[in-house]
Amino acid sequence: MQETIFYKCIRCRTLIVRFIYKLVYTIFMINVRDHSLAMQLDRMLYPENWKGTKFDVRLKRKQILPEQRKVLINYNKFYEANARKLITRQNIIAKLYLLSLFIKKPYKQITKKDIEKYLIENNHVGIHEDRNRKNAIKLFFKWLYNVEGNNRYPPVVDWIRLPKMPSINDTAIEKKECLDYDEVKKMISVADSIMNKCLVAMLYDCGARANEILNIKIKDIELNDKDAVVKIFNSKRKSEHVSYRRVLLVDSLYYLQLWL
Repeated sequence: MQETIFYKCIRCRTLIVRFIYKLVYTIFMINVRDHSLAMQLDRMLYPENWKGTKFDVRLKRKQILPEQRKVLINYNKFYEANARKLITRQNIIAKLYLLSLFIKKPYKQITKKDIEKYLIENNHVGIHEDRNRKNAIKLFFKWLYNVEGNNRYPPVVDWIRLPKMPSINDTAIEKKECLDYDEVKKMISVADSIMNKCLVAMLYDCGARANEILNIKIKDIELNDKDAVVKIFNSKRKSEHVSYRRVLLVDSLYYLQLWL
């Protein structure tokens, strides 16, 4: 009896240590990413803060007009007030910054031909990036001209059509392009800890995104001797309603039992 209690205490302490390690590691990585994004955004909007640094010369070569910068600062504040994530704001401002470097005019003087020329001469991006870029441009000019209503845009960008995203049938993946279970087992075998073995197995088992796996908490896992079910929260949907899907774990059950 005492031995059982002793092992339960050891197991509990191990679980706590692992949970704290995972939590600290995740918070550290998010902080590093956010710090880097904040620096990139600051260099675009406030280059005067970087005078005398190693970025000073590079920023001088990539200057946009002061009038353009003031508008981008206000646009960033607009998104910040609407609780948009830092990574989203950085991506949007970066796309508009590239447009501003190509078309050095006050934004309200930019014409349809200017934007056409920019899109034609910078058409080397993939379909996802092309869609995101065009969408960012359309939404920016809609905000700039204060146009209200869904699917309504000022004439300077109303002509832009977003490329249709390919359906699953259009982008059928051949079997040889996918990892089979033997290849996944090799990846698991070279993982340097039970935690990493479990994470690799769960990625294969759930088909979830990496950040969705990292956001799983112990309370989200229903584990017993026969099976396990995990709640995976949707990382893409921006809604007040929290949505999640329940996934039955099969191939990763063994590693999850070893870890937890």
